[in-house]
Amino acid sequence: MVFVKNFSVLKFIVLGVVFLLAIFSEAKNPVVAKQTQANTDIIYFIPGALYSENKPQIWSRFGKFNTHFIAKAKQIYGDNFVVVRGGVPKIPLYPLRVIWSSRWAVLHGYETIDTNAYNNVKRVIEEISTHYQRFGKGKKIHIIGSSYGSVLAAQASLTLLEQNGEIKQIEDLILSASMIHEKSELGLHLKKLHQERLIKHLTYDNDSTDNVVGISGRCKADAKMGLSQLIFGNQDNPSVFLWNKHQHVFGANNTKRTYIILDLLHTNQHLQGVVKH
Repeated sequence: MVFVKNFSVLKFIVLGVVFLLAIFSEAKNPVVAKQTQANTDIIYFIPGALYSENKPQIWSRFGKFNTHFIAKAKQIYGDNFVVVRGGVPKIPLYPLRVIWSSRWAVLHGYETIDTNAYNNVKRVIEEISTHYQRFGKGKKIHIIGSSYGSVLAAQASLTLLEQNGEIKQIEDLILSASMIHEKSELGLHLKKLHQERLIKHLTYDNDSTDNVVGISGRCKADAKMGLSQLIFGNQDNPSVFLWNKHQHVFGANNTKRTYIILDLLHTNQHLQGVVKH
């Protein structure tokens, strides 16, 4: 009888501990409690230059955000989360792909371009458009781009909304760690579409310590200067080739960005205007 009573008390204590741990876990990571997204949403993610599915082992410690965000978002959204791989350039050597992508993003992050003239953007548009035709019609569209991917996301969004005509509205356009300057031609074009409600929520998710944020500037001369700063550095910022000192590289490995962006996808339903997180 005493044993049964003690066992019941022990069982009660164990269940209580499990319950408290569950509450603590949700409080520590608020995104966990919000992991339900309507089946009427599709999220397209365009990763940064450090993304690769067959990355050589020697480079595996770079670009952890991309892999972490993809894994978490897949876990939450399943097939409603789509990684857009078309922006990865067809260059065999991984370091050269990273360099080419970074250069391209800085030089094309200030103006609205003819997307037919660039194969990387064309592939992104075709990939999103094809997927949308098969699985996305009638659903809310969210597009997220990180770093190099943010320029692809911005340029592709303009074409998808203004030229293709299939997608009538983008619910979220989230530009993370982006070289796009908000006052540039490209930035103002995006703002115009936001004001017209073609882009419902336009979000620049940028860390103020990231030395590549807005580096494309407002014009071609600014973009060239930004590229020079990226490659050679200056008195305030080291060269990007000094991996262990460059803030943008740190950001590419910062997995906390995953939870910031996932939170934005949920909270943006209540936000107005251009939001800086």
